[in-house]
Amino acid sequence: MADITEHLPGSVFYRKENCKLVHGRISVNTNTLNLNPLTASSPVRPILAHRKDRAGSCSMTNSRILLVVASLALFSCSAPSDARPLAGEIDISGQATSSWATRLNPSGKIPNEGFRAVYFDRKNLSRPPATETVESIAIKYAWADFHQIDSPNFGGYWVGQLNFREATLKQITVSQSWAKARILIDGDVVFEGGESKSFDHEFSRGSHIVEVEYINNWHTTEFKVTIGDVVRESSPEEVLSYLRDHTSKNAGLNYVGIYESGSSDTRINLSVPRSGKPLVLWLSSYEAVDWNISASDHVEAVVMSSYAPGSRLSGILPKKVFHMRGGPRQHTEAKRCTCSGGGIFHCEDRSDLVAIASELKQASGLSLVGYAMKYAASDLSIVPFDEDVRQRVVAIRKSNDEAKRACSVHSNPDFDELFD
Repeated sequence: MADITEHLPGSVFYRKENCKLVHGRISVNTNTLNLNPLTASSPVRPILAHRKDRAGSCSMTNSRILLVVASLALFSCSAPSDARPLAGEIDISGQATSSWATRLNPSGKIPNEGFRAVYFDRKNLSRPPATETVESIAIKYAWADFHQIDSPNFGGYWVGQLNFREATLKQITVSQSWAKARILIDGDVVFEGGESKSFDHEFSRGSHIVEVEYINNWHTTEFKVTIGDVVRESSPEEVLSYLRDHTSKNAGLNYVGIYESGSSDTRINLSVPRSGKPLVLWLSSYEAVDWNISASDHVEAVVMSSYAPGSRLSGILPKKVFHMRGGPRQHTEAKRCTCSGGGIFHCEDRSDLVAIASELKQASGLSLVGYAMKYAASDLSIVPFDEDVRQRVVAIRKSNDEAKRACSVHSNPDFDELFD
């Protein structure tokens, strides 16, 4: 410790005493380090350590190294023969588990709530895996943006326990792209394949071990498994009929269009500003999304329209929730169009916000009062759909029409007319 400088006072130290991890506050007097034990009421601050190099200058190091050293010291102690799982953990050793469990969860311990998640590089199995406890089974990232694991080499394993007081029918939904997955319940395979699908499974009364194995094969990783109540997919006609006949006349329609979540757990936090009137939310996405809604006004109905199955809702308790695949799916205010060689005028989008407002008004009788649109996001806020927005979209429409005409005129001229 001779190279620890005067920057250490107030930091927290950790050390091993009789196989127990104890900690205290460090103070410095001249060249003497004083290790003062902490009481339960002593405040604990983040640890920062500075180390003096040979030139006498200070360089900052992450003092989590101190934590790691202390932890390793603990592990060198002999564990008592009657060692039990930590508080909040369950020991499932000896119960039916997948072939991956021995390698990826050798302790046999799982969290009391949620899932133990293990992430690994399947082309470098000698590399230690990364682990964490998660609330749900979902992973989303590109390239090597997650634990420096190249997406095409990503492997994931989740294990947790579900408890039921009585026999319960649940719906299990798998959402994936270029990948394959396997789901085991109490050691029995209930799903294996590379498709996205929903299926029902009846859990008997008691506790059940759920394991999910996943192998990705693409430069992006998008995977989600949900276990929830059985939901029936509604047709656009059913949804629009309900909105037309069973919502308040002064209810305001809010449209949210997004391609995918920007969060690794596929969650989007949506904030709806107060209007003083009842609301209807139309949540459109391509990928499955966990929508977490914050709204102070009463939400009469929510429509979750996603191409991939498995979207979920939290934060509010609307009177009616619909799940559907049809309906508008737009995540930009206006069409994005370009002219390419050969006179091909291409627009990436099928519609625009003004057209969606008109379509939904005609079909449901509800006027669009707010919207939020983006390709990907973790947080969104509804903004007003007003005349300024309408005029902006209409102006882009006119600009696209002019660009389309110019594209056709200058696209493929005749040889003899090229220089005219």
